[in-house]
Amino acid sequence: MLANEETAEDVTSYVTLFFDMALVLVVTNLSDFLTGTPSIRYILITCAVAVPIWWAWVGFSFFTARFSQSNPSTSILLISAALLATTLATTLDSSWNLRVQVFFIAFAGMRWCLVLMYAFAAKRTDSELAWFYAKGFGVAAAIATVCVFLPKPWCFFVFFVGLVISILLPVLAGRLKLLSTKPINPQHLTERFNLLFMIGLGTALFCVGEAIANSKNSSESFTLGALYFALITVVFWRFFAPVGKEFKQNEVFTSLSGPKGGRLARDLYSYGQFPGFVGVVLISASVKVLISEHDAALNPTISLIVALGLLCVMLSILAIDITLWNRIAGWKQVWIIPGIALALLLFNKSPVVLLLTLIALTFASGIQGSRMRAKSLRNINVTTPTP
Repeated sequence: MLANEETAEDVTSYVTLFFDMALVLVVTNLSDFLTGTPSIRYILITCAVAVPIWWAWVGFSFFTARFSQSNPSTSILLISAALLATTLATTLDSSWNLRVQVFFIAFAGMRWCLVLMYAFAAKRTDSELAWFYAKGFGVAAAIATVCVFLPKPWCFFVFFVGLVISILLPVLAGRLKLLSTKPINPQHLTERFNLLFMIGLGTALFCVGEAIANSKNSSESFTLGALYFALITVVFWRFFAPVGKEFKQNEVFTSLSGPKGGRLARDLYSYGQFPGFVGVVLISASVKVLISEHDAALNPTISLIVALGLLCVMLSILAIDITLWNRIAGWKQVWIIPGIALALLLFNKSPVVLLLTLIALTFASGIQGSRMRAKSLRNINVTTPTP
């Protein structure tokens, strides 16, 4: 294979998985960030802090979906990024405002790792897209570095500007027709996002066990824990159903590898994953507060957090269904969004009843989604001859 023909592997490498392990700590600590002060203000702050964290992970995922993960320089930089992600996670607690400089240092370090990965890839392959990202992300990383030395609130404003530049770069690359010069590996990209969701749900399950262990009321805690386990299980089923052969069907991913270099992957599919990331963080936070505290005065706030978390997750699932499976059938499942809002309105003072209702709604949506995906697979099997 020639140097300029370097392609991404279909599967995630062990070094990339090692980097993902740091994300577990990040999700756990980000949920703790909200658990300390469960309020609407901190819900908004948590969502805001989640944006750069999610984008940092997405940046590495898009790189590994286009270029080889087996190169030594890529492995070393991924391990370095894992260390920086772990450092970033340690700042996500009630004292975050006092440790924001460490957050900026860790985030900027992760972005510089990505810049170097693109620079090395550009040198190996002479890819126009790699050179474009190395320069563009380099500017954004430099801006993030400057934030370390700025006072508040200017550091937040400058950081926001750098983050916006970084997020808009793929859009600009698409308009410049650069994405088509190095298309993504659609199977690898979908695997990466599936893994992100799996990590989030696994962290939520860990939070259930931890909250029960720290609870003062064992019987009530087990009841709430069982309900949360059921909710997480049906969310998992809704996301992956029908589990099995469809993830081995390359035809399912054609919408992510079209002539425009993966426009749907960059827009609806990829950016649509962010609500799901925030959703699992919110669900994890509600687990800890509801099971551990048992404070009835917090019930409306906790109900808002768990309902908002599920709503965010469902937005991501709908984005996947509309993008990968069936555009028309996917839009028919939007009913669950007002359904969750109505359940919150009716049962916001009773988290147990709300959890039962959300479980039922998600299960019903899962049945509908499973049938839709199964029908799509049958159509693929009929129209695509077996080699």
